[in-house]
Amino acid sequence: MSSWWKRRSLKLRLTLWYAAATAVVVAVFAWVVYEIVERRLGAELDRQLRIDFDVIEAQLDKDATGQIRWLVRGAHGDEGYARLSAWFEVWSEGKQLLFRHWPVREADIKNPLPAPVESILRFYTVELEHDLHVRIMERPARVHELGVIVRVFRDETDTRRTLAQIVEVFVLAAPLAVFLASLGGYFVARRSLAPVAAMAEQAKQITSESLAERLPNPNPHDELGQLAAVFNQTLQRLENSFTELKRFTADASHELRTPLTALRTVGEVALRQGDNPTALRETIGSMLEEAQRLNDLIESL
Repeated sequence: MSSWWKRRSLKLRLTLWYAAATAVVVAVFAWVVYEIVERRLGAELDRQLRIDFDVIEAQLDKDATGQIRWLVRGAHGDEGYARLSAWFEVWSEGKQLLFRHWPVREADIKNPLPAPVESILRFYTVELEHDLHVRIMERPARVHELGVIVRVFRDETDTRRTLAQIVEVFVLAAPLAVFLASLGGYFVARRSLAPVAAMAEQAKQITSESLAERLPNPNPHDELGQLAAVFNQTLQRLENSFTELKRFTADASHELRTPLTALRTVGEVALRQGDNPTALRETIGSMLEEAQRLNDLIESL
């Protein structure tokens, strides 16, 4: 994986980093939004349960036989709606069911809940049937002098549907956001690295014969501009070095040419005067002097 990653272009790696960063941000944002909405919907459901409890507690009474009864009263005389919407149970502190009102008939209740464990205020969620989740509040109350525990129910279907819709929106929107971020990242990476491509193309054209050329530097104030400036300074030093080398080569050629020319001239003279030993001796001495001069010149180089 590491070798594969290193073989990819910097443009592609930057694009993938943009996409990965966007995916992480979207995931964190979705989680935060989900948690906030879930908590607020849960708090609203608990608030409605408290209101239901207050209304129901005020309407509980005992008949002449001591049985719990519900004196149902709607907000505007609509007792029928109140009977349909109310969902609660009344238990004694001894865990005996005293009254039950569910939105279904008693015979249709498949999974009745057990008695409350403790006589305290508590909220919790249970699944009564498949995909039927309800929020429950249990709270102690008094019907005249009788201590009871009222268990109030609220259907969580709408709450869960809202949360599911939020998840669906983020599931659909997240790939689009990552795709757009990838496009934006590719555009930004391409635009940011365009000076590098231009510098690389120009650097390919520079040879020992064209050291006077320089890399393009549209913005000398950013990091790429500073890099181009350093390369241009290096090219300037190379150009100066090549100029000095050419000058040195020309001077060395001139200095070497003089003793070599003298050696050649003396040798030609010696060939023409080959029958004169004295002249030959002087010629050889002169050639040795020029050879020594040439040796001294080479050592000085």
